[in-house]
Amino acid sequence: MKLGKKFLILSILTLSLTASAEALRCESLFDKVENFRTVPKNLREIYISDSEVLSVDDVAAENKQILQTLRALKPALPARRSAMLPLARVTDLLNMMQDHKVVGFSASEKYDQPDVSIGYCFGRATFAHLMLLKMGVQKESVLKIWAVGEMQTPKLKWDFHVATITYTPELGWVTVDTNHNIPLMVDQWMDVYQKQSTDQKLRFYVTPAEKFSFEVGKYDRVQMGLDLERKKDWYKHYFVDLIKSVRETDPVTFEVTPSKKTAGDDAIGAQLSKAFDYVKRLFGF
Repeated sequence: MKLGKKFLILSILTLSLTASAEALRCESLFDKVENFRTVPKNLREIYISDSEVLSVDDVAAENKQILQTLRALKPALPARRSAMLPLARVTDLLNMMQDHKVVGFSASEKYDQPDVSIGYCFGRATFAHLMLLKMGVQKESVLKIWAVGEMQTPKLKWDFHVATITYTPELGWVTVDTNHNIPLMVDQWMDVYQKQSTDQKLRFYVTPAEKFSFEVGKYDRVQMGLDLERKKDWYKHYFVDLIKSVRETDPVTFEVTPSKKTAGDDAIGAQLSKAFDYVKRLFGF
């Protein structure tokens, strides 16, 4: 009888520890203690998994917690780089992006596939990230925020959106998103897309800025098409042109000084290959 009781107690403890471990693994997807340092590979999979177990009220609570955690996150003052930019400088960057030769809305059509609108919100977020770093902001003060779930407007239907966010002394964390004419505070940005949710289960995730796209982890040469001919690259050298533009753009005046062309349009060549390596070294990816 005593042996049976011991076995029962041991079984209960084992189940308890197993449940705790499972909860810990789930929580570690976005460990709030780590302040959004985890780079998830596939947000679609995470969203689907969440949707299967979370109610509308649960989703609202999770989104509220994400916002509260972000508001409490104030970047420490660094020794060499800046912890934040004034709101006016972030606005200048946003204005420059609106008509940019690569990330501007009118320019992105040339990078789409026939009958496929890629959208390139993740491309604009990448450009904003790299330019903020080139403007002197420390990498800890730049993140990305993702809206994941079915959204719809009278003219558009899509399942995710992303924007780069950075810290300002005036408003705290703000978005750099060319869908909007001014940098929005994160809660304002979230409210815009929450209203477009078709099932009220839209999830918001905050990740390190180096997360590349919805279903891909960190920036990657292969995913960005940096070693392909333009005609073989799904993105038609969008990211090749983007990285080249970052290198050529003055971080103070935003004036562009084109570099000498050493390779044909059909191949990246040594110069653009080095450009990506330069970005990685300079910005610490």
